[in-house]
Amino acid sequence: MKIVLVTSQITYVPENSFDFYEELLKKNSSSIAGLFIVKNLSFSLLAKIAWLYIMRCNNIASTLARNVLGLPNKKVEGLFRKYNLPVIKLKSVNDKKIIEWIKTNHTDLVINFRARCLFKKELLEAPGLGCVNIHHGILPKYRGLFCDLYALAENRPAGFTIHQMSEEIDAGNIYLTRVASEGGKDYRKYLSQLASKEASALSQFIDLIEKDNKLPQGTPNISDGKTITKTPSREEIKKMLANGVIL
Repeated sequence: MKIVLVTSQITYVPENSFDFYEELLKKNSSSIAGLFIVKNLSFSLLAKIAWLYIMRCNNIASTLARNVLGLPNKKVEGLFRKYNLPVIKLKSVNDKKIIEWIKTNHTDLVINFRARCLFKKELLEAPGLGCVNIHHGILPKYRGLFCDLYALAENRPAGFTIHQMSEEIDAGNIYLTRVASEGGKDYRKYLSQLASKEASALSQFIDLIEKDNKLPQGTPNISDGKTITKTPSREEIKKMLANGVIL
């Protein structure tokens, strides 16, 4: 089994989810074939950090800032190289060279972990078993961005879903869902505690694939009432803060 992980260069998670990768590689290093890092460091991201401070989202702003400042140390990259696994940086996951790499190296599965980009048809069909996403919301109902943040703000269970990727966003059969928090308002604390739960769930999922040498059947990703969320607006952030959410 050859699995490639895809992530973003900068995320909202403390230490760019280092704990997640560390735990996953301890359990499934023989299955992981490499890491693709989508470069997203830009002036707009730096401007977002300043905007978050202005909005009094100090925890998230400082996390983003520390992740930017931590780039020269390349902690996550160093972890993969410790296991002699390649780390490839790219501007787009849909780059022809990346798709060719996936095919040439007989990659079985691509797993998207916090890379905010659309996978086009050619990429979705490149790995032998296709592409899988770790969606940070509980499907089939909650789709879009920051689903877990909205769940915390609305006092709903927050969690994640492992599902098959398709050209439609947050669609494809559902393989596994996990509730990661039944309450609490501290978003950064939630993200920190999420890492080990995600790694454990993904490790179980990988073990299941290796056992049967195929993806599980899963369940249809169908819901009568879908809730699609976007990056919170200024007004929504103010409302969240007023309701006790710690950002």
